[in-house]
Formats: sequence, C-alpha cells, structure tokens
Amino acid sequence: MKKRTLFLIVLNLFCGFIWGKDLKTDIDVLLQKAEASFQEALEGEESYLLSASFYSQAASNMPKPSASVYYNLGNALQLAGERAAALLAYDKALSLSPLAEDFQYNRNQLLKEMNLPLPTYDPGEIFLWGIVFVLGVYNGWAVIFLVFLLLLALNLLCFKKEYMRKVNLFLFLLVLILSVSLVSWENRSASSAVVYSENSVLRSGDNPLYELRAELPEGTGVHILETRQNWTRVRVRESGLTGWIEAQNLMDSESLVERYK
Repeated sequence: MKKRTLFLIVLNLFCGFIWGKDLKTDIDVLLQKAEASFQEALEGEESYLLSASFYSQAASNMPKPSASVYYNLGNALQLAGERAAALLAYDKALSLSPLAEDFQYNRNQLLKEMNLPLPTYDPGEIFLWGIVFVLGVYNGWAVIFLVFLLLLALNLLCFKKEYMRKVNLFLFLLVLILSVSLVSWENRSASSAVVYSENSVLRSGDNPLYELRAELPEGTGVHILETRQNWTRVRVRESGLTGWIEAQNLMDSESLVERYK
C-alpha cells in the first residue's frame, strides 16, 4: 500500500513537471512572437495590435502575473493608439513591480498626454510597495504570514523568559498587521480599472435618472467597489469621489487581456 501511494505521488509530481514545462514553452513562444511583431510594427510592416494580442495571450496563460509582460503590453497598446488600455496595463505592471522607473516614466508620460493628474501615494502605500519590492514575489503577504506562524511557534516552544515572550509577541503582532495590510493592498490593486469610453459620467445611483456627480474623462483610474447588473459602483482614484458608472464604460485587467488577445 505504501509503495502504491509513493508511486502515485511521484507520478503526480512528474506529470505536474511535464505540464509546467509544456506551459512554459507555450508562453515563451507567445512572447517571442510578441517581440518579433513589435519590431516589425516599429518598421511599419505590422500592426502593434498583433503584438498586443500575443502579449495578452501570454498574460492569460501565465500561472502568476508578470510585470514585464504587462509593461510590454502597455507599450504596444500605447503605440496602437489604445491609450486608456495602455494606462491599465502600466498600472497592472506597477502593482507587480512598484519601483520600476521605466514603468513609472511611461505611465506618467501617457497621463500627461491625456491631461490626467499624476497619481499621489500616501506613506502607507509607499511602505507596502517597499515590502513587495524587497520580497520580490507576487502574493508577498503569504511569505510574511509564514514568518508570522514561525514567530508564533517560537514564542510557544522556545522562549521561557517573560521579556523574550513579550518581544516575540510584539513581532508576532507586527507581522500580522503587515500581512493584513498587504492582503488589503493587493485586493485593492486587483480591483483597479480605468474609464474606457469618452464622456462617461458618474452618478449617485445605478440609473440614468440619478444625480450627475462628475464627468470622467477617458483614462480616469478607479477602484471597483460593487457591481449591480449593468452598473458598477466605483471610487475615483485621485479625488476619492464615489458613485455609479455604466459597466460598459469600464475596463479592468481581466477584461483588458480578454479584449486584446
């Protein structure tokens, strides 16, 4: 029985390895096609949208998001004239690699071209970005949570002196707070979207009869709070204003990839 169980475990690991290798090969092929078509577009022999299509396909097939893929997708979309979609791609890239200067520069230049305000960040967000950068991993909160569990185990098993237990308890609580903060930050990044249509309006309710709160230009960044049928409740990223907008006028990172692949 033990030999059979061991055989099944080894077989599953082997199958997973082969599947992962095949998947990586497929993604590499898509990225090569994306880069080749981008160069051809620079020479006027191809459309930038073809390159965007290959980058979108690669992004949709990756086990975890890649900052460089979304950055290159943004470049292709910007040169294709899809400026709002390019902004969303840059934002996604920056959520994965917050301190990348090239990402920030291209995003900020595009914002200036579209007469949109440059983003501002509070100290808490900058601190969390620093943690993500140091960890160098997506879902960094999971790594911190593992540290959290390790500290708890050390506190219970190893430390006998009262002051050491208090110090470790303080570190334990600090790691817990950081884990919760990172989860919240990553969820907020995941809910980001941009206004994709021109002349979109923000209303106080989910109906055209509700009061008009603001007109939102194309490319305005928002956070999705709630979706109800054909309407979405959002918070405007820079002003903090909340209201309802027709869902068809928004694009999030998931619909971005689906639209262009």
